[in-house]
Amino acid sequence: MYKRLYSEHLQLERAFGLLRHLVAESHGQERTAKILSWAEEKQKLQNIVESLKMVVGQLKQELKEAQDQNELLEFRFLELEQCQFKVTEDEQLREKGVNTDSCIENQDILDFDDVIKKCEATNTK
Repeated sequence: MYKRLYSEHLQLERAFGLLRHLVAESHGQERTAKILSWAEEKQKLQNIVESLKMVVGQLKQELKEAQDQNELLEFRFLELEQCQFKVTEDEQLREKGVNTDSCIENQDILDFDDVIKKCEATNTK
């Protein structure tokens, strides 16, 4: 009876060792699978971050271009206001009979760029 119990005990110990090994292997595989999954997810997130950084860079460039355009338009607007002031001043002087060089020689000019060029030419004289 002792031999039989001892033999069963050894079989149980071997089965328990095998079971422990299988459980450890399965946990190792699960852990490896989780690590791989996390690594893949991390790579996807890094790709998204890089993509978003590129978009931010493009938006910053567009913003700078819009600001530059805004400054140019503000400058042109101020020039036009100055020219309009000179034209109004010249008209008032003409009404009083004073002859003066006008910022705009031909009052029928409607093109904004032509008005600016005339003003610039007058301002540099």
